Amino acid sequence: LGYGRNGGKAWYGGYWSGDAYRTSWYAKFIDPGSGRKFIVLFLEFFPRPGALTWAAGILNAHPTWEVHVSTHSYVDTSGNLVTAASTYGPEHYSLPDYAGGTGDAAGTDLAVWAAQFPNIRAIFCGHWISSPYHAFRTDTASDGHPIYGIFTNFQSYSGTTSQQILLVTLGKTVMTLRIVNTTTGVVDSTSYPDLVTPEAYTPGRPTLFPMPGGPLGR
Repeated sequence: LGYGRNGGKAWYGGYWSGDAYRTSWYAKFIDPGSGRKFIVLFLEFFPRPGALTWAAGILNAHPTWEVHVSTHSYVDTSGNLVTAASTYGPEHYSLPDYAGGTGDAAGTDLAVWAAQFPNIRAIFCGHWISSPYHAFRTDTASDGHPIYGIFTNFQSYSGTTSQQILLVTLGKTVMTLRIVNTTTGVVDSTSYPDLVTPEAYTPGRPTLFPMPGGPLGR
């Protein structure tokens, strides 16, 4: 998903120069029918202050673009924000705490950072490989709109030999999530018991995420 595959593509927006691996970067998409504008922002594992400062510049420069963030770790398997002291938080990797804005941002720090932006819709992550294989949470931005934290990781799931991915469908006012089996190309409702229909999870696992106000700037 990084520069090696996307650099130079039509959708490629740019990267943070503070990381030699260019793991913090963004892509821009415009729906040709509606003119609706999206940014997918990728942030490094427990982003450093420099990465977040760079990202803030991108967000502030595109106030009417809907932003979906992808980072390696943000929410855990229980839907809790990852803290510096979490089992696999920054301290586990001997990374400095973000306190004071000098270390690596755990999920709790990233949530505070994201809350200041009116155009961030959701933050996606993985990292944990144990059951349960997906989890959700909702946090409230400073302007009152919801920011969804979405964890999905099926790489260790024993019920199938194929990788499973999260399919995100962005409607005008609702974001819909489905789990898709990459071997069959369809929703895997048999090997993963939490999935009961193509468009719905079992009770307590929402699939529809309201996005108040609809497309920004329209």
